[in-house]
Amino acid sequence: NVPDIFAERPVILYGKYHGELNGSLQIEGITGNETYFESLQLADFIALESNKALMYLWARKRIQMLEDYCSLSWEDDQEIIDEIVALGLEYNLLTAYTSFIVVDSIIRCDTCSAETVQQPLPMPEGVSDNAIGSGYASLEFTGTTAQLTDSYIRNIFPNPVIDNFVIMLHLGQETNDLQKTIQIYDVLGKLVSEIDISDYSAGYHSIYLSLNEDLNMPVSGSYILILNIESEIYGKEIISVL
Repeated sequence: NVPDIFAERPVILYGKYHGELNGSLQIEGITGNETYFESLQLADFIALESNKALMYLWARKRIQMLEDYCSLSWEDDQEIIDEIVALGLEYNLLTAYTSFIVVDSIIRCDTCSAETVQQPLPMPEGVSDNAIGSGYASLEFTGTTAQLTDSYIRNIFPNPVIDNFVIMLHLGQETNDLQKTIQIYDVLGKLVSEIDISDYSAGYHSIYLSLNEDLNMPVSGSYILILNIESEIYGKEIISVL
């Protein structure tokens, strides 16, 4: 969707074409007191080498749109993921499925077997440890009941949150008669909001909420959202409130 245009706030559209450049781009709208129409003949424009960076901007926008599609889907769409990976590799862009790595040209041990390790990293300079939620250490995952292991938070969208957002979650078959809540804590581990979802049956659910109307938490910052079933935690996500 093309948003409204305001003074000194341009609307930027990204597109890509193949083959001969022809046709027209038509702009039509309503100003304060009259209609506006402009037709731009694409053949009048020349692709300049100095504008080469535009293709990377297009690729970033395309990847962003595809990742949004994945966020709103209950199941991972392999076709969309493959396109994201292909764009990331072709345009050398970081995505949710591609990363930059440094490869040493010197082989230190050609007979050794690789071993995966979890490497702790320090926080960036000037960033508090609260950025990773050090204050909620007591909220560790405690769910151990085998029948409930398929209860989890699938996604929170959008994140960061301005006001309205949706929580996508799945409840296991054995949760129908159990006490279930969604709890939100601040980074110091203080409970700031709680919603009872005990009436929700097993299966997939999309819960639409408003920060101001449903949760009464207009203060910006980072929060921890958890799925609590019978005082055990089966999902934990960090949300940012703008």
